[in-house]
Amino acid sequence: MEATKEDLEQQRLLPDCEDQKAPIENEATPSSSSRRRRPPLVPLLLVIGIFSLLLLPTRTTVGCHKLPAAAVSTYNSTASPPDHSQSSVSLVPDIWAQNTVPKGKESPSSSSHMGRVISAIRNAASNALHKRQLGIPGLPGIPGLTTPRRPVLQCFEVSQPVLTPANSTRAGGAPCSALLMEHVFAFSYGKPFVGNYTPPNCDFNRVVMNFSVMSAGRQFDRLALMYLGDTEVWRTSTAEPTASPGIHWEYHRDMTQYLSLWKKPQTVIFDLGNLVNANYTASFNTTLTATFFKDDVKTATAPPADVIIPITALNYSRNEGTPLSVFLLPGMNASTTVKSFPRNANRAVLAIQANGQAAEEFWWSNLLQSDVATFNATNGMAPGMSPFREVAAMIDGKLAGFQWPFPVIFTGGVVPTLHRPVVGLQAFNLREHEIDITPWLPLLCDGNPHTFSFDVRGLLDDNGKSGTLSNNITSSWYITGKVFVWLDDEGSITTGSTPEIQGVDPSIDISQHAITRDQRGRNQTLTYNVAVKRDFTVKARVKTQKSSFESAWRQRLSYDNKNNVTNYGQDQVTRFGVLGSDTAFSDQKTIYGQDYNYPLAVDMRIQNSPQTGTMTLSAGMNQGMTFQIAGRSVFPDGLEAFAGTRNDKNFTASILSTFREGSATFQQTIIPGRPSTSTGSGNIRQEFSFGGNFERYPEIFNATAGIGSQPDVMLYYRNLTVANNAVTRDRETIAGRRNNEVSSATATAPSVDRNVVSEPAPDQVYFDAASSRDDFAAPRFPTAAKFGVGYGPFMERRWQ
Repeated sequence: MEATKEDLEQQRLLPDCEDQKAPIENEATPSSSSRRRRPPLVPLLLVIGIFSLLLLPTRTTVGCHKLPAAAVSTYNSTASPPDHSQSSVSLVPDIWAQNTVPKGKESPSSSSHMGRVISAIRNAASNALHKRQLGIPGLPGIPGLTTPRRPVLQCFEVSQPVLTPANSTRAGGAPCSALLMEHVFAFSYGKPFVGNYTPPNCDFNRVVMNFSVMSAGRQFDRLALMYLGDTEVWRTSTAEPTASPGIHWEYHRDMTQYLSLWKKPQTVIFDLGNLVNANYTASFNTTLTATFFKDDVKTATAPPADVIIPITALNYSRNEGTPLSVFLLPGMNASTTVKSFPRNANRAVLAIQANGQAAEEFWWSNLLQSDVATFNATNGMAPGMSPFREVAAMIDGKLAGFQWPFPVIFTGGVVPTLHRPVVGLQAFNLREHEIDITPWLPLLCDGNPHTFSFDVRGLLDDNGKSGTLSNNITSSWYITGKVFVWLDDEGSITTGSTPEIQGVDPSIDISQHAITRDQRGRNQTLTYNVAVKRDFTVKARVKTQKSSFESAWRQRLSYDNKNNVTNYGQDQVTRFGVLGSDTAFSDQKTIYGQDYNYPLAVDMRIQNSPQTGTMTLSAGMNQGMTFQIAGRSVFPDGLEAFAGTRNDKNFTASILSTFREGSATFQQTIIPGRPSTSTGSGNIRQEFSFGGNFERYPEIFNATAGIGSQPDVMLYYRNLTVANNAVTRDRETIAGRRNNEVSSATATAPSVDRNVVSEPAPDQVYFDAASSRDDFAAPRFPTAAKFGVGYGPFMERRWQ
């Protein structure tokens, strides 16, 4: 998803960009998010004129105030840091204020700044919970943003509610808010938003962010990273926009785990690399707000850490010419030396954020290294190093734990119509992975410098017979980390024994490797299976100020991938699955556990018709995700929004389970001398459930019991269907009314059944390039093929 050579060449054609240093090939910028490969028979549209921007100064404002009774945020505009990008525009349409502030509830101070008024409360949620609102993705968005042609498309990622403030809090104080960013990302490669944050003048122990974006035109999806100084605190990506009036989305995220950072002045850095030219015309008009409030909600998760140590490139604090501190692998030494780790630590957790881009975006479909040239004669070289990847975390060169990445499919991946308006799993919120490093405290607290490092590994095979781990991967992986530390009293020193490590080497199995040839001797099909397992443990005796205990960290991991490449390398069927179970122990008692199961099945087929100049891509995709979180998690477990309600049962664990299944087509016709045309259609169904468990159920670590697992108490449920960009059915059930807010004796959770059909969905969504209605950026294919890979028999309803 990095900038391609064609993108950069087109940028250089634009006079407005000549004074800007454009990224060159092989110099990827951390936030870039463009396609992996462009099919050579799908050329770019001709540049039809000189594209210019109205250059307005960037205004960065962070202001705090008390929320009015209507719980609507108004923002102070008194401070303006320097202009960081001449090509960026800082405006928020007035229509936002006109449609988000309830009539009669306007803030007295907002009349002159209505363009900056953003609603902090979703009306549907506040009706259900007056004192604790729920930020629910995909609820009806900004009304009234329509044109005579079609309305703004409201995009969203399905997820459970987020705890947000109400008119007042349990402690009786009023919440306050800050405008962290108001920025348009246009020519923004290597030009992140940079602004100053000052803690608000109110009492708070919780923070929730709201990210709102509008975009219109044609554009690739883009990766975005948010930092507070050197510490990455959020990673997201964009939806692919449509022609005017375009798209809009919001995402609420609980940021309470970074409370120690929010209590101090910070530099907010938001990196969203984008490129605007005559062909890719859309910028991203963004607003990022934070709401601060007091709520003594109690769940099993850990309290916010006392100290957060960034494990990044530290470019911001070192003033290295760029404020972006992400590690880019391969090519960088992904290590940070911590010179003075807190000696009075009693617990420490390392969190990893990692995902692949460019040639590594579809790592889960890569070929074995020995097979990369199998279809070179008919379809070109393929990406290799196997379809397996792991991120290894090390302390002073010794293994401390692993992340087996989730296969995020961004909104331009495979076929764009698979992701409108409902984006893929984790597309708007890439999850971080926790590794408890408490067993390492006796070493880390000895007063000496210690080095944290990361490595990304694939498999190097022996002609399809066996495999070994190798970090000789292709570009690129974006990795950061941070250590959350909880402290004892100042002056105390943690001691103990040297960490004991078991299970360093994984079990690797490569099987069913076969190549078939046609009568002319050309390679026609390829099959291969890859399976990897790990059982890793590190333990040590730890003596803190208040206790002495045996601390242990264990990870059990299982990976399986079956691939069938046919039609001379153009068609591919992939069946992928990861199972994981992570546990932190204290004297053999579980203090934290996470069980996860994420399968993926993708079938693709490409058809080319030289006679008509038409390329047709068909795809089917099923993807699931289950997370069971128990105990002292660093990150919110999702139960916060329901704590203290009628459905609060003192749960031991939360469980999130979702799957989505869909099929889509993309067709493009290119005839010399005529405008190109593109058509696309897609159908998606997603089911999502979230709830609480009374105990941690180990059977989640099982291929048949993971996806679709139901919680002991269902707290949130959603089942929706999409056809050709329109939500045709949306059933949502939200539990969690407080006891004193239930108007009747019933304890039944409210149920909302929305059958949303604004007009009959067309058989195809048609876009004509000649009339500037071709919304599609070129699709990216998870394949070795030049044009993409194929579509086989559609996958099972459940994964075996």
